[in-house]
Order: sequence, then structure tokens, then C-alpha cells
Amino acid sequence: MIDPRPCLRPEVDAVPTEHNGETVFVLHDRSGITEARLAVSPLVVYIASQLDGRTSILQIQEKCKEETGGMQLALADVEQVLESLDESLFLQGPRFEDYLQQVEREFFAEEARAPSSAGRAYSDDAEELHAALEGMILSAPAPEEAAEGAPGPAFPRGLIA
Repeated sequence: MIDPRPCLRPEVDAVPTEHNGETVFVLHDRSGITEARLAVSPLVVYIASQLDGRTSILQIQEKCKEETGGMQLALADVEQVLESLDESLFLQGPRFEDYLQQVEREFFAEEARAPSSAGRAYSDDAEELHAALEGMILSAPAPEEAAEGAPGPAFPRGLIA
């Protein structure tokens, strides 16, 4: 059951795009917890923007009516929007919490972590990645050269990855 005062997760973002000559918004999770994408109308973005965990569905309907000069949102339509947002894991609540716990259990059960940026920040092809890393290592100055004139030892003191 969806909370009577639903709350959109703060990591959910709306990106405007054109589709068949009309502006639509693609909702997505910036944190990457869910890969869901949901294309929605400006009205749905308006509804989503009201989901702060303090505003009731009834208050959202009233606010929309005031701000649009009388357009009445049907309760069934608002509930359908909320269900879609919940199914996409964009709302805070039991469905999202259950999913998050499942993701955490799977993560901690893994023996090795899958590379999260492969194919985006670097090649997901092992041979290409090996060649790129090898090239970086071979083109880097020798520790003695890199340290000329620099105080302290010629080796790294730390690594941020």
C-alpha cells in the first residue's frame, strides 16, 4: 500500500526531452540503485514534485486545481501515477526498502565486485582495458624523473580509487 502522504526519493531526477514534437520528462535514479526509466508528461512531473512526504493526495489534488485554474485530477489518475512511481522504485516506502535490502544482501554475498563503471568510464573489453592501462603505465615518467625537484620520496603515498 502506498503511503497516503507519499514521498519521492531525493535521488530521482526528471530530464526533459522531445518525443513526437512534445516535451516529456524521463525520470531516473541518479544514485543508480534502480536502472528504471519512466517517460512522463509535465503533469506527472508536477504531481511528483508535490510528493514531499507531508502533502496528502487530497492536498495535491486541491493544489493542482488552484494552480491550473480549475483542472480536477481524478483520484484514480493520481493513484495510477503513484503506483507507476512506486513500481519504478522512485517512491520511498516498503517496496523500495525491500528492494534496497535485497541489493545490499546480494552485494555483501558476492565474492568479487563487478566493475560498476565498465563500458562507461573505461572499456568493458578486457583486452582493450589491459592495452589502455599498459599504455598509461609505459608512458608515465619513471619515479626518479617524476620526483626531480619534488620534496619527499618518489613513490605514491596513497591512491584514491
